[in-house]
Amino acid sequence: MAERQLKVTILGDAAGAIKAFQDSERAAGGLGAFAEQHGKKIGVALAAAGVAIVGFAAASVKHMGDVGAALLETSQKTGVSVEALGGLRFAAEQSGSSLEALSGGLKFMQKFLGEAEQGTAAQTQALKSMGLSLQDLASMSPDQQFLAIGEAINKTTDETEKVNLAIAAFGRSGTELLPFFAQGKEGIAALQEEAARLGIVLSGDAAAGLEDMGDALNSARKSMEGVQAVIATALAPIISSLARGIADLVSGVQRWMKENSELSRVLTIVGVAVGGVMVVIGSLLLVLGPLTAGIAALGAAMTLALRPV
Repeated sequence: MAERQLKVTILGDAAGAIKAFQDSERAAGGLGAFAEQHGKKIGVALAAAGVAIVGFAAASVKHMGDVGAALLETSQKTGVSVEALGGLRFAAEQSGSSLEALSGGLKFMQKFLGEAEQGTAAQTQALKSMGLSLQDLASMSPDQQFLAIGEAINKTTDETEKVNLAIAAFGRSGTELLPFFAQGKEGIAALQEEAARLGIVLSGDAAAGLEDMGDALNSARKSMEGVQAVIATALAPIISSLARGIADLVSGVQRWMKENSELSRVLTIVGVAVGGVMVVIGSLLLVLGPLTAGIAALGAAMTLALRPV
């Protein structure tokens, strides 16, 4: 069977297509020029942003590890749940206090109530001045006892007595906790709710996980110290020998300078003079660089101005 060929000719105005290709070519060239001109700056900016992000992440991990460990330790020593401590911590920090003061006050309060139960006169009188009784406090959790005692102290009108009661119940942390209790029961409760809403109240499991992470990171740091110890031990004989060699060389130079004091003085003067000349030449080069560029630019401008039209 004979083969046949079909030839099709398309006629039309190609100006639009050609213009489109030319526009694309110009756009690509412009993009290339932009990348060439600003690529380095963009790269530096992206690298700096990456470093900042990694640094923030590392700092956040360390900070939350420390917070988790502190909350868990305080919970174990005071009997207050990690969740309750998270809300109290936020409320304390909002009043200018701290988790350390909160922890210290809670631990001292346990001692204060234990001595009151034994009938110690000072603690019994302090509770009486607050208008509280051991029977009322016995049915409360440790954090509720803390807030009840703080509220009773805050209602005391005599400022001197208020300070004395705060120290009696919370020890050295008492005075630092006064602004915290000054927020009132409702104010503290509102801040605890805000802490929960912000997601900064940790659960016991979360705090334990953060503490475990902190322990793991500390182990990793200690293992790196072990590597450093191995390296230092291997290099110690070499560095010691090199240091002794440098010391012997310096001692020899000092002896030579003492034995040849006049020549040493001349060499010192020559060295200082050479250094001064180098400073002058360097300064001139710093000035002449921009000056030469300016003269060249001026010459080019005059050439263009004097060129016949």
